[in-house]
Amino acid sequence: MAADAKRGMKPAADVAQRLAELALVRARMFLPIVMFAIVIALIISEPSGIPVTRIVVVVNAGVMAIAVTLFVQLRRGRISARWAHAVGSVVWLMTPITTLVSTGLTDAPTLTL
Repeated sequence: MAADAKRGMKPAADVAQRLAELALVRARMFLPIVMFAIVIALIISEPSGIPVTRIVVVVNAGVMAIAVTLFVQLRRGRISARWAHAVGSVVWLMTPITTLVSTGLTDAPTLTL
């Protein structure tokens, strides 16, 4: 029993496979929302008093390039279930990365509201 607690409990192979498939479905559904949010954030930043510097645009463009690549690969079914959780993590991290870069490069107090 103590040895199992140290190693952690692993789900059965069929359960792990199903969880990975669900992670891919979630990434495929959530990625367009993330892409839309990043574009809208860039559009409304300048009017709301948040300076959009060149580096902010470069980082956002890089994140969007990764997002588009992932979106295409997910739609084509080219990402295996083995990479499902990594892809889900990348999708989840996209908006915090762009926000943190903008926060670090600008002193706009309205950025995180």
